[in-house]
Order: sequence, then structure tokens, then C-alpha cells
Amino acid sequence: MYKLKNAVLFLAVYIVIFFITMFINENLAAVMLAGIVIGVPIYLGYLLLETVKYFMNKKNTNVVSSQQTQLQTRRRNKNKQVPKRNSDSSVQTDHVSQKVQTHESRQVTTPIGKNSVKPVNDETTLPKETPKQVGVETNVQHIKMARRTDKPTVHHLRRKLKDFVVIDIKTTGLQRDAKIIQLSSVKYKKDELVDTFNRYINPGIPVPADVSAITGITDQLLQDAPTFDEVISDFVDFVGDLPWIGHNINGFDIPKLINNGLPLTEVSTIDTLRLARKKLTNLSHHSLEILKHYYGIKNKSHNALEDCKTNAIVYQRLRDDILEQVEADYSDIVQTLAGLNFAISGSFAGYSRADVKEMIMSHGGKIKSTVTKDTNYLVDGTQTSDKLTDGIHSGKELKAQKYGTKMIGITELKEMVNG
Repeated sequence: MYKLKNAVLFLAVYIVIFFITMFINENLAAVMLAGIVIGVPIYLGYLLLETVKYFMNKKNTNVVSSQQTQLQTRRRNKNKQVPKRNSDSSVQTDHVSQKVQTHESRQVTTPIGKNSVKPVNDETTLPKETPKQVGVETNVQHIKMARRTDKPTVHHLRRKLKDFVVIDIKTTGLQRDAKIIQLSSVKYKKDELVDTFNRYINPGIPVPADVSAITGITDQLLQDAPTFDEVISDFVDFVGDLPWIGHNINGFDIPKLINNGLPLTEVSTIDTLRLARKKLTNLSHHSLEILKHYYGIKNKSHNALEDCKTNAIVYQRLRDDILEQVEADYSDIVQTLAGLNFAISGSFAGYSRADVKEMIMSHGGKIKSTVTKDTNYLVDGTQTSDKLTDGIHSGKELKAQKYGTKMIGITELKEMVNG
């Protein structure tokens, strides 16, 4: 086929040249000579080109064939190393056993820091039965348990509850692997407070300074506190089969409880953050702190137990569609701070900035947004911001030094309030 193609091409070229030459010169010998002189070089050039292409294609074909042969050889060798199903049960069993051991080794380690793990007793005894409960389902023993990372089934309740528990936690931070340092709950039966649960927890890592400044929970306070594993069973006994209520409970509290080791599999919840956003559309923000002051609730802040008590009242108001703001009435409070101007800087353990402002205003004092010449006191807390003016002091502190404004702490302010 290859030779025939070349011959046909040569013949076609020769015929074309023949007719062209006859048109120019009627001498047949000259025509024949011209055809040979012109046609043969063209033919030889084409033949050389085809020969080169032929050998190049043959080389590429050999390379591909070699690669395919090597691949097939590897596959055959690999298949020889993997035992067939039912052909060698002992090898198959060892392979499965290795998988199980690897899986268990991942389950029985509990992080105690960012880059380290602490082994947990792997002689975990699972409960004989898993109780099916209306509010919460857990696998709990009064012993240390392997960490559970599965997401639980969460039932978002819409009915109005009179029997429930309110849950709140405090942690070492907002990151995913943050440790719980306080776990609290309050129990309501027939819409009445009947019991409370409060445990400080040793996280196994230092508590960040900014967290201590806000919550008042320090390393010294947690030094002799139990671990999370040691309080799990008490917590589960306390909540029982009641549904859970919390502020952003589905987005924060439940994930943190699971990450810290609570083997929660099923729970029924009502999230007061979602409820407040739906019902209090007049507010631009719906934090528990804002709702506390909106409803005029007199509880401390940044403490898990106090926040549980606050959240219980918030839920009752939202549940019963009591949506009007409670106006502050300071008429029966002694105005011990009348005529005095205050500015506030920093964080206060157990008190939010709004709490400090209310404490001052309820006793007749006025709040300044910054320190000026006529500011009498700067209520100065712990500086936790990473954007301090000189890396140490806030702008208000520096202005207070400039104007000679007296700086006091929260304890001194409470003494002034009480007269």
C-alpha cells in the first residue's frame, strides 16, 4: 500500500509535467527528459520524508507498548500480594485488626493543648443499653470515655416549654478546640426554678489573660477543679430527659461540649438567639447582654450560672410574647453619684461595660464617651485590646494621666455606689 501510494504520486506528477512541457515544447525527447529531471527529485524528497515519519511513529509505538507492559506487570505483582477473599483468612483477619487498632488509637486521645495529646484510658466500657429520652440521648458511664466527634441529631422545638433546662458554658476562647472552664445549668419544672448545676473545670492548659479578665476565672481558681470527664456523668444526670435551652446553643455550646468529650447523640433544643431575632425585630443586635438590659434583668454577666438565670427569664418573656422593653426606673435608688462624670476603660471580671454604665447611671452619675477636663473618674479595668495606644495603656488612660483624672477600679466604684 505504501509503495503503490508513492507510485501513483510519481505518475501524477509526471503526467502534469508532461502536459505542461508539451504545451511549451513539442519535442517529445525534451518532454521526457524534463519529466525525469523534475519529477525524480520530487519523488525522492517525498520518499525520504515518508521514511522518516515511518520510523518516528514506530519508535513512539514501542515506547507506549513498553509502558503498558510495565503497568500490567505491576498490577500482576500487586494482585499476588493481596490475598483473595476466603483464600487466607488469617492474613485477612490481621489486616482488619490493624484497621481497628488504628481507629481506636485515634479515639482514645484527648487534646490538652494546641500541639500535644494526652492518652485516655482505653479500657472503656460501653453501656449495655442506650436510653431513648425525649430531650437528650447520650452514651454515658461514670468513667472516662473516648472522645465523640459525630454530630448529634438536634430537634429544634417550637412548642412552649414549662419543663426545661438552660445550659451555658465558659471556654478558653472561641476557637474550635477551646476547652470548657465552666459548665452551668438551671432546671425549671412547671415554669419554676427547682435546681442549679455549676462546675468549674480544669482545662489542662493555662486560661488566657483576656478570658480571666472578663470571666474572673483564673488558673488558680481551676487548679484543684475536676476535669471535664469527671463531671460528665453528673451533668447528664442533672439534665435528665429535659429539652435544652440556650443562647446560640446550637452554634456554640453543643459543638464545644461534643469537642470536649460529651458523647451526645440526640437532643431537643430551643435557641433563644434565633427566637429573639424572630420576635424582637426592633433590635439590631440580640446578644444575651443586650436582652438582659432590654428586659431590665438584674444579674451579673460573664458567668455561666448567672447567664443561665438571665437566659431563663429571657426565654419566658419571648415564649409568652412579652416584647415590650422594660424602662429603667431609678427613682427608689439613692443618687450617690449625682453630679459626677465618669468614663470607662477595659474589661471587668463578672461585669460587662453595660453593667458598669448602668451601675453609674442608676445612682445619678453621667457617662462620658472619652476622658475630658471635666471627667471626675475613669473606671479602669484590665486592658485586653491588642490595639493599645502605646502597647500598654488605652487612649483614655493616657488622657486621664494628662488631665489628672482619678482612676478607680470596679471595687472602688461599688464602694462609692453604696455610700
